[in-house]
Amino acid sequence: EDIYSGKVPWRELKGSVRPELVHKIRTGMLLHGVDIVGWPGGVVSAAHSEEDVRRTTEAFEKTLELLQAEGAV
Repeated sequence: EDIYSGKVPWRELKGSVRPELVHKIRTGMLLHGVDIVGWPGGVVSAAHSEEDVRRTTEAFEKTLELLQAEGAV
């Protein structure tokens, strides 16, 4: 009821993500050719092709590999 009534702050609902990790994820995605929009959310589009989704997924997987190798996640 508190969530639906707006009594719970949005920051509490979103959870806590370290700003340096957000920066590393965005940088990794850019490194792999995909630009994502930062805080507080992203652009929503229904016009993504299967190739767009494939490239984004691949960029995210490669970014996670880099972050894991660094010990950031």
